[in-house]
Amino acid sequence: MAQAPASTPQTTSDAPLALARQRTSGLLGLLVLGGYTLGHLVGLVPMAAGGVEAFNATLGWRRSTVLLVAVALLCGLPLIFHTLHGLRRLATLRVTVGRFPAWGNWVHASRQLAGLVVLVFLAVHVFEMRVWPAVRGAQVDGAYLQRYFSSFLTVDFYVLGILATVFHLWAGVWTLLFRWGVTVGPVAQRRAAWAALGGGGLMALLALWVLAAFHDGRFVVP
Repeated sequence: MAQAPASTPQTTSDAPLALARQRTSGLLGLLVLGGYTLGHLVGLVPMAAGGVEAFNATLGWRRSTVLLVAVALLCGLPLIFHTLHGLRRLATLRVTVGRFPAWGNWVHASRQLAGLVVLVFLAVHVFEMRVWPAVRGAQVDGAYLQRYFSSFLTVDFYVLGILATVFHLWAGVWTLLFRWGVTVGPVAQRRAAWAALGGGGLMALLALWVLAAFHDGRFVVP
């Protein structure tokens, strides 16, 4: 099974700082991207479980100023740090992949490339669900979302974004466990890989079910 990703060679003085940045970025990504993604999905379950009216019943707290400010401060700023660090790390892919024999390097590289997809996906998602409706004065309710997701091209884009987000998140969990010294042996790494695969699979299925319900009301649980 997978071995932990090897690190890019660092000088003695740079290595502790580089490791600290990697740990901090990974932890912020896990807490922010993971926590927000899970919370976002749970908040959307009413639509998939009860239809448009069930989703509309949640609009009050979704539009609260407290929630918007909390998301901006608690998610926006850490996510910016995580994104900038990730973009900086992309420059090292040509050094780590192919130079080290560890299969985990390919997971590490794929996770970073998936992060680019996630970045584009989140930018489009925020623009389409927050910025553009505010400019038009439109209300993002259940009917709005059903119209928006009626296009198969939109659904395809969201499927790609969802899968990239889930892979980036759970591959990051696997990498973070090694970097924090939780999984240091092959057996522990293998168990963590299976756990990440299971967690990612469940999250992907939940997200795709919610997306299907927004696309077609027939997928709503009766």
